[in-house]
Amino acid sequence: MAMFLNRPLIKVLEDLGVPHDNFLQLLKEAVSGAEQLKEYVRETRRQLTLHGLGGPFGVTFLVENIGALLHTNRIGPFKEQGQLATFIADSLEFAEVHILRLLKLKARIPVSKAHVGVAVADESGILKEVSHLFLGARRA
Repeated sequence: MAMFLNRPLIKVLEDLGVPHDNFLQLLKEAVSGAEQLKEYVRETRRQLTLHGLGGPFGVTFLVENIGALLHTNRIGPFKEQGQLATFIADSLEFAEVHILRLLKLKARIPVSKAHVGVAVADESGILKEVSHLFLGARRA
C-alpha cells in the first residue's frame, strides 16, 4: 500500500519540526512523475497504478500492449497510430491533469520507499500488551 502525505499530515509534521524542504522535494518529484506520465510506458504504468487510475478498465495493460505492438517505450508515437491509440494518449493527458489537481487541491503527495502502518487502538483495555510486531510486505 502506497503512502501519501495530505494537508493535515503535513501540518502535523511541520509542527513537529520537519523542514519545509523535505515536503517541497517530495512535491517536485510527484509533479515530475505526473509530467512524465505522457512520456514513457513504464512511468505511465507506475503513475496510474500508484494513483489507482484506470485499474478496472485495464488501461495499464492497454498502454503496455500498444507500446509492445509499436516497438516503443515512449507514449508520443501513440497519437500517430489510429483512433484507439489517440484515445489512450488523450486519456493519459486527462490522468496527468487529475494527478496534478490532487497535488494542488489536496496535497496528496506520494512518498516513495515508505510504509503504511495499521494499528488497533484499544481504548477499553481488553487487549493484553504485546511485545511482538508482525510485518507483512508486498510489492505494489
